[in-house]
Amino acid sequence: MNGYFGRLREQLNIEVEQVSLPDNISDASTLRTWLASTRYNGTCLLDQSVRVIVNEEIVTWEHTVTETDSIA
Repeated sequence: MNGYFGRLREQLNIEVEQVSLPDNISDASTLRTWLASTRYNGTCLLDQSVRVIVNEEIVTWEHTVTETDSIA
């Protein structure tokens, strides 16, 4: 599950979504790039100020993600 907060929620006009990860998605950075290129047309997801939370913990973009993770 992906959740969005603040500016991302406002610009994407979405609060929460369920996403099935393609096989090539292994970390948060790859997920962000995939979402920006396939679902949100290069939006604010790629801004350097955006941070990532996996399973309620702030992590780096290199953090491994899986299908069962909650990502915000």
